[in-house]
Amino acid sequence: YRSTATVGSLSEESGVIGQAWNVERYFIRGQAPAPWNLTMPADGGVAMHAVDAGGVHDAARAFEWRGPGAAELAITAEPMDLTRQTNGDLVLQIDYRVDTPPAAPVQLAMQCTPSCAGSALDASEVLRAATPGEWRALKVKLSCFRDAGVDMGHISSPFTLRSSGGFALSILAVQLSTDPAGAVCLPRDPLGRMAP
Repeated sequence: YRSTATVGSLSEESGVIGQAWNVERYFIRGQAPAPWNLTMPADGGVAMHAVDAGGVHDAARAFEWRGPGAAELAITAEPMDLTRQTNGDLVLQIDYRVDTPPAAPVQLAMQCTPSCAGSALDASEVLRAATPGEWRALKVKLSCFRDAGVDMGHISSPFTLRSSGGFALSILAVQLSTDPAGAVCLPRDPLGRMAP
């Protein structure tokens, strides 16, 4: 308090990049927020277009697997550690609408660095049982992915959906949720590991 020194203006920039800490929101209102990216096959095996949802214009995206031949939709980034979220019993919540039921098995997976890929889960029955045109939420416990062999400490894709047959699915959001109500553990895919 006795000092007579004058201090210049200090920067208000924290130096922390908020997007680097986004480990829970993967796809919101038709966009993959940073640092996440939406990836689709370059050969057009999955097509995308905007659709309305919840009374909001272009709030979601519709994806069409054209088949035949395996095609994959994924949300990716540099590997992140989801161990704390898994231990905290968080769930992966997917807000979706089936537009055309799947004609072939559908794999749902989380992927990590190449040396730790785990088994995929089988989402076929859940998607086939959904009423076409009806929005709903699928909640899958993170522990289910861990128990299927995924290393939750090195997640490079928190959401990967793969099928070799035609079907169409609209997605409004993919994110982690602390609400476990209605959460399920999907069965492991009978085909085993997610193909690289």
